[in-house]
Amino acid sequence: MDLTKQYNLRKLAIKKGFNLVPSLEFKNVSDYDYYIWMCKLQKWLRDTHNLHIELSVDIFDNLETMCFRGFHIIQMNDYKDLFNTNEVFKTYEEVLERGLFEALKLINK
Repeated sequence: MDLTKQYNLRKLAIKKGFNLVPSLEFKNVSDYDYYIWMCKLQKWLRDTHNLHIELSVDIFDNLETMCFRGFHIIQMNDYKDLFNTNEVFKTYEEVLERGLFEALKLINK
């Protein structure tokens, strides 16, 4: 994982009010711990700000190959599409990380 992206995402999340895992330091975080933190951030965005991140995936070769083709950020209370991209990502974690970052930028705080 890109440590600069991790740092920027965590910094923005704290600025926007996400503080559920204060023990997560800004360095020396395992990929697993970072992924769990992103899942908690995704739930917080959904529960607190009604923002849902919908990831798009294409599957090829009888489930052997996956391509993550962007995401949508949807306002849950009126199902309004606030942001979308068709950018291609290599992994689920990369597209989730980018979606979280864009969702946080939509919060006015």
